[in-house]
Amino acid sequence: MADMAATGTAPVAERLPVDRAASAGLARRVAARLELRRVLGYDALSLLALSGLAVAQPLLDLFGKNPEFFVAAEASRGQIVAFALVVVFAVPAVALLLELVAHAVGPRVGAVVHAVLVFVLATAFGATVARQFDFSSNLPVVGVSLAIGAVIALGEQRSRAVRLGLAYLALAPLLFLALFLVTSGTSRLLWEDEAEAATGIAVDDPRPIVVVVFDELPLASLIDRTGEIDAQRFPNFARLADAGTWFRNATALSPNTPGSVPTIESGLLPEHGALPTSIDYPRNLFTLLGGTYDLDVTETITELCPSTVCVAPEGDGDGFLAALGQTLEDASVVYGHATLPPSLRADLPGVDQSWGGFLEDAPSSGGDAIDGAYATTTTLSPTTTTRPGMDEFMSARNQQMAATQPGGTGQLLAQMTERIGTADESQLYFLHDGLFPHFNWRTTPDGRTYDGEGGPPGSTDGVWGNNEFLIRQAQQRHLLQVGYADTLLGELIDRLEAQGVWDDAVVVVTADHGIAFTAGHPKRVPTDDTADEIYRIPLIVRVPGQREGVVTDENALNTDILPTLVDVLGIHTTWDFDGRSLFGDEPAPEDKPVFYASGPDSLSNDPAALLAVAERNHTRFPRPGWRGVAAVGGLGGLVGRPVSELTVADLADQLPRARWRPDHPESLVGLTARGGTVPLVLRGTFFLPDGAQPYELGLISLDGTVAGVAGDFEPGDNGRWRFRALLDFEQFREGDADVELLLVGGGDPPTFLRVPMG
Repeated sequence: MADMAATGTAPVAERLPVDRAASAGLARRVAARLELRRVLGYDALSLLALSGLAVAQPLLDLFGKNPEFFVAAEASRGQIVAFALVVVFAVPAVALLLELVAHAVGPRVGAVVHAVLVFVLATAFGATVARQFDFSSNLPVVGVSLAIGAVIALGEQRSRAVRLGLAYLALAPLLFLALFLVTSGTSRLLWEDEAEAATGIAVDDPRPIVVVVFDELPLASLIDRTGEIDAQRFPNFARLADAGTWFRNATALSPNTPGSVPTIESGLLPEHGALPTSIDYPRNLFTLLGGTYDLDVTETITELCPSTVCVAPEGDGDGFLAALGQTLEDASVVYGHATLPPSLRADLPGVDQSWGGFLEDAPSSGGDAIDGAYATTTTLSPTTTTRPGMDEFMSARNQQMAATQPGGTGQLLAQMTERIGTADESQLYFLHDGLFPHFNWRTTPDGRTYDGEGGPPGSTDGVWGNNEFLIRQAQQRHLLQVGYADTLLGELIDRLEAQGVWDDAVVVVTADHGIAFTAGHPKRVPTDDTADEIYRIPLIVRVPGQREGVVTDENALNTDILPTLVDVLGIHTTWDFDGRSLFGDEPAPEDKPVFYASGPDSLSNDPAALLAVAERNHTRFPRPGWRGVAAVGGLGGLVGRPVSELTVADLADQLPRARWRPDHPESLVGLTARGGTVPLVLRGTFFLPDGAQPYELGLISLDGTVAGVAGDFEPGDNGRWRFRALLDFEQFREGDADVELLLVGGGDPPTFLRVPMG
């Protein structure tokens, strides 16, 4: 014992507790390292594989087939690559981070979190599978999703083969990424170069050129039942027609922007799958004149003017990240449409009328149809097996774009008007405003704005229902916004005259396509019954020195615009066009081809179909002027009359508890005399006790004068009824608006019952 003490050696029995503790610590460290290796190995690969199947594949496939999305967003190559990398790696990275944090708390917590993450991602993958069957109810979607999620989650926990299979499947997201970046339609934006300005172009008679391409403006909206421009509502379109040549028989070849605008800018027929950029349209108006003219070009949705010719203004420092964030935000909405059950999809912002910006003041969609350019389906939905997507992917993007413009819708035209300087014979001003007068309709002819409400109500999946009141109200709003287009067109003409450009300029005003307002038919997908609403467009050309207007019903196509400019200006070029000069010697073609998978292959040269649409519009709006747009239906003749001239009784005398309330009473307070917002579309609720029911229509008075017709009465619970009305914008005055609801009480002439507000 003494020797032991001298050598400092303790008995084995005394050393055992210390060795056991060290061994236990070493074992824990080894186990932790093994656990970390497992998390960073098999677990990470499993999460990457499942997120690839659930998220990366559907999104990269969808956006790879729709390069127009990135064209419309003006995304750079770096933003497209960054978008793809985030789609592939962001979800598994976040999931792995959560699991690592959970493992730091404890192995069991980490295992539970991993199991939950696997189940969630597997269920999301199941939802994409279920979406392919296009179930109309929630139960089968949820059932299929949960079943697939449970099977994969249990297999991953209990089967080494499943874990090994998921590890190998981790290569799939990398494959999806490679396909997107190298072989998809979008990859062409990464690898193919823009066009250059043409060389050796001579212009014999250079003149200032002004081209305005309105968006979603059917000719039928501008004309009266006789086929003449309605000069009372649209005096500046009539003014331009009186000074130029109005080609009344003009038609677009495509019903959407990416198909139609390139035909205007290139003079070539649309091609299936062509990108609306200079990559596929290198010979266009901008490359033709880029070497000889100064170009002021505003394009939305398309990019035919290459950056080598049209230099974009420099953005701020955070432009890259902001644009990437917007793109990812839009992708999240699209992903919701790709995976969620029907009832939840209905609560998402619509992706059926825009190329992006879906969360910017976006209404719920009620569906996910996206109009295809040449597809046999009408959807950019992830279930489509044909090439999806084109211009119907349009309204929420318009709202987002409008939000960036001071003054909102139409501001791009107003800004171009302000930039027009004194006469310069080699100056081109070109504008296609993809949001004007395109839906979302939110502007009155005098430039005031109102709650656009989204929607538009009355349509589902881009197809009008049979509620005539709602369809007519949508058309009312459309006409008012076209009225604002007319106002801005007048300001443009005034500016051209004031700057001394008008007499020498070539002025072209047209539209890329129209929109239909026919019950039971799509708004933008042409059918035999709506083709003349969608394809027939305004086309007015004023050449230098023209003093008197000419109206011709000669066949004209929007492919004729560029050849006409070449002819009028004496441009020397060897380029071939599918169109012809409208002022040349070549006879007009006999046919009117249109390019779409549905509806007719061509239109008739007979304007009778156009006049039929004009007659339908006259039936809806038989009274003249802007008051006639508000004065609709059987009670429309009373709009503009003082309430004092009507027989009015107080409903409270018969039903003391009857009340009504607007949805937004604050919108009736503090109206401004000029500009600002007005409660043009009034929505509200009224309460009728004791089972009383209203007639189908009523009246809304504004400051003692009838201002609109109330309708679309929808019963709710306990005697409550919903209604809506569009009011005469010209009756709004400065200050607080005194608004009353008058219900029809019966009799001939009818007695009206004033409902108390409360």
